[in-house]
Amino acid sequence: EEFKKLYQALTGDQIDFVDVIHASSSLRQKLESRNCLLVLDDAWRESDLQPFLSCSENCARLVTTRNPEVAAASAPISCRITVDRMTASEAVQLLVSRVALEENQPDTLAAADLLTTLARRVGEWPLLLQLAAGTIGNKLAHRATLDSALRYLDAALDKRGPTAFDGNDAKQRDEAVTISLEASLQLL
Repeated sequence: EEFKKLYQALTGDQIDFVDVIHASSSLRQKLESRNCLLVLDDAWRESDLQPFLSCSENCARLVTTRNPEVAAASAPISCRITVDRMTASEAVQLLVSRVALEENQPDTLAAADLLTTLARRVGEWPLLLQLAAGTIGNKLAHRATLDSALRYLDAALDKRGPTAFDGNDAKQRDEAVTISLEASLQLL
């Protein structure tokens, strides 16, 4: 179904493909004369990439994945960039910028310590930090103090999941994202 949508977007034609091999072959033929960039975002399995790896010599591929084995399968690789968790100072900077700290907290040193603790708790992962910052920002917009907003977020994280997780374990990281999303959605 995704091939069908992609093929139609690129060609304007609607085709019912017999199977993935037929779809891949048809796509390769349409892309042979084009210079293009094909973005394969958030690939979880090597099999997700296979139909796109032989598209065309003129077709560059940008693959994003959390799985090193999938990244290795996307050869030939001209350049591999590993995007990892943020440093502690980057994480705190992100939180400070997102929660408008200077307007809401007179004691910025104490606030930075609170935010450092929060950053550590969510493993310094950008998505989790953004979700946490959104929750804090929402509370601050409703006249809460930073301290009460952080207590709310701590309680939500305590109620729904781990207080720490192994950032290298994809399952634990995904569970932490789910927990943070649930805490943010609870505000709606």
